[in-house]
Amino acid sequence: MPTFHDLPPELVLEVVPHLPLKALIAAEGVCRQWKAFVSIADIYPPRRALLSLYKKIVHDPLFHDLGTRPWLWENLRPFDRQAYLDHILAQHDYIPEDFRLWILEWPEKDVIACAWPGLPAVYCWEDADDVERVAGYNHLGCIEPQV
Repeated sequence: MPTFHDLPPELVLEVVPHLPLKALIAAEGVCRQWKAFVSIADIYPPRRALLSLYKKIVHDPLFHDLGTRPWLWENLRPFDRQAYLDHILAQHDYIPEDFRLWILEWPEKDVIACAWPGLPAVYCWEDADDVERVAGYNHLGCIEPQV
């Protein structure tokens, strides 16, 4: 029975650009051939930028060493991503495409600096609750997430 590896490269390169961010991340981890396809595919530039940002962040030692992960996982709540964007659009005429794509496709467990709509809208200081995080207010959590 034929497998994905049996497909002609031209066909694979037509499919890869249509994959969402999480699928691109997963595809890069399958094998060298898939990683090569992702690297040369004509991926939508904002999605390519998110993929590059993701790779840069998860390979940074601070991403894993800050100690924020337990706090994040304890406080992270699911939300309807499209409804969140629709709520913003009801108040404003425009959402930058990069922001829209980030909200729709970013892996929620890989939140950056505790800023995410599914996290509480609280002010964090660097050593709050013995958790090191970037000081600041999570303005993205101001809109109540809806499931």
